[in-house]
Amino acid sequence: MVRTLSQRRRAQLKHTLASKRQILSRQESGRSIFLPECAYCGKGINGSPDMHEVLFTKGDVSTEEQKVLITNACNCVLVHPGGNTSACHSGIQSQQGQEIAIQHLRKWEGTDKLVQYVFMMSDHMKGSQCEAAYYLVKGGA
Repeated sequence: MVRTLSQRRRAQLKHTLASKRQILSRQESGRSIFLPECAYCGKGINGSPDMHEVLFTKGDVSTEEQKVLITNACNCVLVHPGGNTSACHSGIQSQQGQEIAIQHLRKWEGTDKLVQYVFMMSDHMKGSQCEAAYYLVKGGA
């Protein structure tokens, strides 16, 4: 199976985020283990998480280069798996969910790094998407 650069990058980033964005989670057995944190509900994710774009989505881009650029720790969060059947995955797609996801990105990446990412993306995006992303990252300030 031939995978594009953006598909390979996506798989690598998902693995990296699952390794770095971890929380201590108590299991039913009473034992605590580190698990990837769901950006929506804040609980640990057992198994393979889904990854969701926040500031710039796949629908915002058309070129392979842009697809690679949106696959970035400053733009992606992990949620409980299940696609639209998952309360977390479908919830993160709402306006409130986007605000929750941006708070999650601020927590793990920092506002300054998010702003730098949005500025970098402005060299590659047309329209008002970067201005809207900047506004969201700065908290409407």
